[in-house]
Amino acid sequence: MVQAGYSAPNIAKNVSIAHGVRLFFQRDTGTSWLCLGDITDLSVNPVAEFVEHFSNHDGQNALSKRILQNKSMTIDATLNEINDENLQLMLLGGTYATGSVNYLYQETLTAVDGGPWTTAETMIASSVVVKLEDGTLVGSGDYTALSKTITDSGTAMTGITKINVQYTVALTGARQTELLNDTNITGAVQFHILNNAGGVAQIYEFDSCFISPNGSISLPADGIQTLPLTITTLIKNNKIGRSYFKNA
Repeated sequence: MVQAGYSAPNIAKNVSIAHGVRLFFQRDTGTSWLCLGDITDLSVNPVAEFVEHFSNHDGQNALSKRILQNKSMTIDATLNEINDENLQLMLLGGTYATGSVNYLYQETLTAVDGGPWTTAETMIASSVVVKLEDGTLVGSGDYTALSKTITDSGTAMTGITKINVQYTVALTGARQTELLNDTNITGAVQFHILNNAGGVAQIYEFDSCFISPNGSISLPADGIQTLPLTITTLIKNNKIGRSYFKNA
């Protein structure tokens, strides 16, 4: 078989082993390109639908013409960098705003005999509940909760090195977005693929695309959280997009 553009010793350059995939998105309403971060897999799905005409002029049905009726392309990508921009795309989130929320936090703390114990988050002091390892509740008079520190103020925790603590945390200054509030996330998309074998560098560019969720947010207990997206290409200026190839 002819290997166009390569002599026999270089045929391996025609085999693409993806080594680095970068996906970029630019909203129609924005001015900067957003890199969607680390990607576990990416697939490009071209779709061509034809209408076939059969002629029976000579007494037998025979295919006489095949006409392209519909053409489209989708790109499926699985992201594993969980940041506010990617979550906004996956959850069709609306405009960002500064928000605050209270949430319950539980942890086990270890310290020298009698403390002090340092919590991971800043506590709302009135919400703190402390229990010993055996589940015994330690009354509020036996400790003082200040910021991230629990200190022994009585005798109940003498000789104790480990406690279970539950408290409320106020998360302020967070990026807040409404869920399923944006029905039309569109913009330009570009992705790059580098070949591990040094063969072909590929760049695909689409001037108009629609981004939407494609499945479930994966939350494995001991694995990497993933966000599956589908990018549907749209026609713009009578074109869907372009691909670029560079032989290494």
